[in-house]
Amino acid sequence: NSSAERYYRNLILNATIANYSLAVQRTLRTQIPIRYDSSTVGTMKIFRDQHDFDVAARATESLRTQAIKCHLLDPNGAVDLEPVLAPIRKELIGAIYYPDDESGDAFKFCTGLADKAAEAGVAFKCATTAHTFHGRDGEIISLGTSAGEVRGDAYVLAAGSYSVPLAKTLRLRLPITPVKGYSLSVATAGWAETPTIPLVDEALHAAVTPLGDRLRVAGTAEFSGYDSRIRPSRMSNLYNLVAKILPNCRDSLANSAAKEWAGLRPMSCDGVPLLGQTSIRNLFLNTGHGHLGWSMACGSGKAVADLITGRNPELDLNSYSVNRFL
Repeated sequence: NSSAERYYRNLILNATIANYSLAVQRTLRTQIPIRYDSSTVGTMKIFRDQHDFDVAARATESLRTQAIKCHLLDPNGAVDLEPVLAPIRKELIGAIYYPDDESGDAFKFCTGLADKAAEAGVAFKCATTAHTFHGRDGEIISLGTSAGEVRGDAYVLAAGSYSVPLAKTLRLRLPITPVKGYSLSVATAGWAETPTIPLVDEALHAAVTPLGDRLRVAGTAEFSGYDSRIRPSRMSNLYNLVAKILPNCRDSLANSAAKEWAGLRPMSCDGVPLLGQTSIRNLFLNTGHGHLGWSMACGSGKAVADLITGRNPELDLNSYSVNRFL
């Protein structure tokens, strides 16, 4: 899936669902007020290598076909847009600014949405482990959990990386691999300067995102199975990456207490999520989004919900079906 042809095909598929998801989230935001440190100032990807910049610039042509706005910037333009980058101006080749992009705290968004769902009558079973699907004659009869059997008309498998072992209980194979990512979050009160626009450093494979009065740094990809433990060397690397992207913030970061985190990204073999109905009549998938889970969450959820409830999804799910691997 790393050939140029497949890369651009999958890029379009991901851009399509991400764009749709953003539209759904904006609509949802007007219907249900949720506070999640949202920002609508866009995002900027910075480049230190000419080849990487040239490849990304060519990709913007494909993104524009999906109505995604992209502005190519030289180093001066990048610094004009985000002055905190001034110390590394000479290291930059260029940047791409995505003005319509948004950012926010995914955890606050999800917990806020869950509160509203609970008010509407949704029952959540937290601290409960799902371990076995029980099927018969091509459909699921029940789901075995640590709190007993759960029965329903339809089942949505949206367990991230853990969708794989659950699907195996139905002899359904999902081409998803857990890929561990790391992040740190630090309060920025008292800092002399912080970025105002989320930044992605292509060369360092790291993202720096302002979230209200905090700064979140995320990056790295570690293949370690289902081991979600935090490795000190990986976290040390994140601190070093911040210093390379925001040199003037190095001392402020060193003097601030940071919250460290690691989690498993459910990466499909082609980088495109798995959505829609399976060969099992009442089992639907919403998984395999990799590191773009929240970027695609609202659109994926609505499309799968429309499918389950008999409405025609606004997103064509054929290209995201697990059947593409058969």
